[in-house]
Amino acid sequence: MHYVFWYAKDKEKVKSNHLYIDQVPGEEGAKEYKRVELKDGTIFPISKFLINGKANLPSGARIFATGGLVSSGGKGEDIKLEYFGKKYTLRCGQGRHWKVGEEGIKKLWEKGRLLRQEGLRIYKSYLDDFPYKRINNVWTDTRGENQNGLCGSNFI
Repeated sequence: MHYVFWYAKDKEKVKSNHLYIDQVPGEEGAKEYKRVELKDGTIFPISKFLINGKANLPSGARIFATGGLVSSGGKGEDIKLEYFGKKYTLRCGQGRHWKVGEEGIKKLWEKGRLLRQEGLRIYKSYLDDFPYKRINNVWTDTRGENQNGLCGSNFI
């Protein structure tokens, strides 16, 4: 059994910080990072850049996942956008609202943080925005065996 001891002169002032480790595309906590955006804006599946299971990216390339733009409740209006002369309409849908508001959606579009297509899961979340995951108390890298190599509750 392991123990962690805490000490403080005043327990009301005790602080703790979370521990983090690097996220690796394709591994636990980062499986949704499946696309790569090159410097010129072209997008490819990450599989095109994998060599022996590791991403070998060109300079300036960024790995990303896509996320949703809406939350339940309220009423969000459709938003009309344009990119190089092509018109797009983002439809919020009934009983939903834009997570960042209509102006926020327009700013994300201008900054290139949305895929240039219609849909609701078009927000680009880049791995390098925050390339870490919080360590928790679920240990997926250890085995659940006792000293006899048995696992589960039906032994002794």
